[in-house]
Amino acid sequence: MKQYKTKAKQRASNKKWRASNKDKCKEQKLKKRYGLTLTAHDKMYKNQKGLCGMCHKHLEYDGACVDHCHTTGKIRSLVHDFCNRLEGIMNQCTDEHIASIMAYTKKHKSLI
Repeated sequence: MKQYKTKAKQRASNKKWRASNKDKCKEQKLKKRYGLTLTAHDKMYKNQKGLCGMCHKHLEYDGACVDHCHTTGKIRSLVHDFCNRLEGIMNQCTDEHIASIMAYTKKHKSLI
């Protein structure tokens, strides 16, 4: 293993390696977090026809987040980061809370 004189040089070397090995990095991340191979990820993207699993709008390949159940770990689909975060927030809300937010937004939409 290569020895570095400073941590800064080591970080710079790691950054350079990651930039030139994006597929390897992505596959490592997918495997570690979700047990998913890059091939399986690509197949999911193709099966979804490049659309977000939640809003069904175009999904950039590089921007696809893996939506999964935090309890079971089961993978649901590929989604936008925004949709994934919104779904996480909505899971913490009651139906009444969501309805109140929707009513508030509708009421004040004309002010925008």
